[in-house]
Amino acid sequence: MDKVTISKFEFLEFVTNGFPIELSKFEEEEFYSAFTYFVNQEENNFVAELVSDGVLIHAGMRTEICKLKYEDSKIVILTSFNENSDGFSPEFTDGECKVILASACQGIILFSKTYAIATEKIQNSDVKDLDPLDKFIDDNYKYKPWPVKGA
Repeated sequence: MDKVTISKFEFLEFVTNGFPIELSKFEEEEFYSAFTYFVNQEENNFVAELVSDGVLIHAGMRTEICKLKYEDSKIVILTSFNENSDGFSPEFTDGECKVILASACQGIILFSKTYAIATEKIQNSDVKDLDPLDKFIDDNYKYKPWPVKGA
C-alpha cells in the first residue's frame, strides 16, 4: 500500500463532520474490532475499549478521551471535552487533554482512511482539493487583532 495522504481540509472535515464510509452491520463490527486491536497492540499511551455502540479511547489511568462511533454512514469522534471543561481529567491539565485529544483524532482518522483504502471503499488518490482551505486561510490577513483598543 502506498503512503496514506490526508489533506488539511480533509482532516478538518473528518474531525468536524465525520469520516464518510458505507459499512454494513458486519463491517461496522469488523471495523470496531480491528481498530481496538490496532490501538491495543501499538506502543502508545492509548487504550481502546470495545463497547456495544463503538469504541472508547482512554489515556493514562483510564481517562476517557473520546468515543469512536459509526452513525449516519460516517465514523464520528465524540468527546465531552469542550472549552468549558475545566478539570476534565484529574490526571491531565486542560492543555494536555487538548493535545491528547488531537493525537487521538489524528490516529482515528489515519486508521479510518487506511481501513477504507484496504477494504477498497476509497482510493488513496481520493484527496480533496485544498482550494477551500487555502481560500479560507488566505482571507484571514484582513483581520488585525492588534492593537486592542479600549483595553
